[in-house]
Amino acid sequence: MLTSKLEHCLPYMHSREILALVTMLITAVITAVISIPVRSIGLKLGFVDQPNKRKQHQFKLVRIGGLAMIAAYLTLAIFIIFTNNFTLVNSNQSILIASLIGSVGFFLIGFADDIFSISPWSRLTFQTVIATYAWSNGIKFQILDVPFFNKFFSSFFTSDILSLFITVFWLVAVTNAINWIDGMDGLASGISGMVLIGLGSIAISNNNLGVALLAFATTGSCLGFLVHNSYPARILMGDGGSYFLGFNLASLSLLVSIDSSNLIILRDLNFLLPLVFLALPMADMTIVILLRLLRGTSPFYPDRNHFHHRLLDSGYKYYHTLLILFTITFVIILLSSFLSSLLSLFTLLLLIGLYVYILAFPLLKVRLNIF
Repeated sequence: MLTSKLEHCLPYMHSREILALVTMLITAVITAVISIPVRSIGLKLGFVDQPNKRKQHQFKLVRIGGLAMIAAYLTLAIFIIFTNNFTLVNSNQSILIASLIGSVGFFLIGFADDIFSISPWSRLTFQTVIATYAWSNGIKFQILDVPFFNKFFSSFFTSDILSLFITVFWLVAVTNAINWIDGMDGLASGISGMVLIGLGSIAISNNNLGVALLAFATTGSCLGFLVHNSYPARILMGDGGSYFLGFNLASLSLLVSIDSSNLIILRDLNFLLPLVFLALPMADMTIVILLRLLRGTSPFYPDRNHFHHRLLDSGYKYYHTLLILFTITFVIILLSSFLSSLLSLFTLLLLIGLYVYILAFPLLKVRLNIF
C-alpha cells in the first residue's frame, strides 16, 4: 500500500496526513503553473474585468482564473476517486463522484457568467438544479444525532422534503457567500483555504480519507492561485472560481460527517463546526441581504455593504483590511477546533503556515516586484 510506504519513510507523521500534504502541494504547483497560460488566453480573448467604483483594482484583470483552479483540482480529484492505492475509509465512490460533478457544474455556471454575463435569477436556478442533483446522490443532511435536539426534531431531519430544502439552501447559500466575499485580491482564496484545512482535518479525524484528500486538493488550488491572485493581483478567479470553491466548501462540510454506512450523520455539537468555520462569509452575506431588503432593493443588487467595503470606506488600508479579515477567520477556526478537541499538531501547523503565507507573500511580491 502507498500509505504504509509513506508512513515508513516519514515515521513522525501519519500516512493520511502525508497524503493530504502531498495532495495539497501538487495541486498548488499545478494551479500556479496553469494560471500563467490562462491569464495570457484571457488577455488575448478579452475576458477581463474592468475597474469601477465598487471594485478595488485600478486596471483591467483577467477574470477566468477559476479555469486554472478547477483544472488542477480535477487532475488530483480524478486520481483520488478512481485510484486503488488509497483506502477510502467511509468514503463512498459514487458520492465522491457526485461531489466532483457538482464542482464542475457550479464552475460552469460561474464560468458562463464570466464570459456571457448571465442574470442572477438564471444563475440561482441552475445552482438549485445542480444542488438538487447533489442531494439525490447522497450529499445531503440526513440524520441529526444530538441528544437535546433529538427530543424534538429527529423525525423531521430524516424527512426527505426537509432534507432537500436544507441541503439545497446550504449548497447554494455557501456558494454565493464565497462569491460575494471575492471582492479583494486573495480574500476568497485565503479564507477558503483556511476553512478547507479545518474541514480536511475533521475528515482525517473521522477516517474519511477520500473526503480529506478532496478538501486538501481544493486547498492546494487556493494556495497555487494565491501566487497570482494575492495583492496586487494579476488575475481574478471570477465567478467560475468562486462558485467552484463555494460548492466544494458546502459539499465537503457535509461529507466530513459521513459514516461507514454512507449516511451523513450530524453527531453531537461537532456538526456545527463547518458552520462556525464559515461564520465570516455567511454573516457577511446575511447582513448584506438584510440591508438590501430593508432598503427595498433586490438582494442581488450590488453595493458597498460587504465587510471588506465597510473596512475600506472607514479608512483602513487595503492590506490592513485583508489582515483583519484573515485574522478573524484564522482565530475562529483555531479556537473552534481547539474547543472541540479536533486541533491536531498537523492542523495547527498548516493553519499557521497558510496564515503567514497569505499575509507575507503580498509584501514579498511588492518588495521584490515579482509575479
